[in-house]
Amino acid sequence: GYLVSEDVFLHHRYVNAHAALTLCVHAISIAGRKKGLNCRRIPPLLVKKLISNHGLADKTMVQAAIMSRTDIQIRDTLQSPCSDMSEHEADAIAVGYAFYQSMPKL
Repeated sequence: GYLVSEDVFLHHRYVNAHAALTLCVHAISIAGRKKGLNCRRIPPLLVKKLISNHGLADKTMVQAAIMSRTDIQIRDTLQSPCSDMSEHEADAIAVGYAFYQSMPKL
């Protein structure tokens, strides 16, 4: 199996967050490898490009792209309506989609 995450990035406004993000992604990778998972990281610009066709898409553009893609189906339920999707949920869907799209097709 695979464990996929967005790769670490550095934003000039949030320099202090870079170290915390690096440690988090590294810890997740170590835990995944200990479970025998194949760990992959995908650059944020590639995730945004593959999901929205725009490498510099913002959070709302990523969410809109997820909801408008015909090759992604998300079930809207009373307990979890799509209109309440958090940016973290949207990012997770986008990373999974980007991983799937970037894998060599068998």
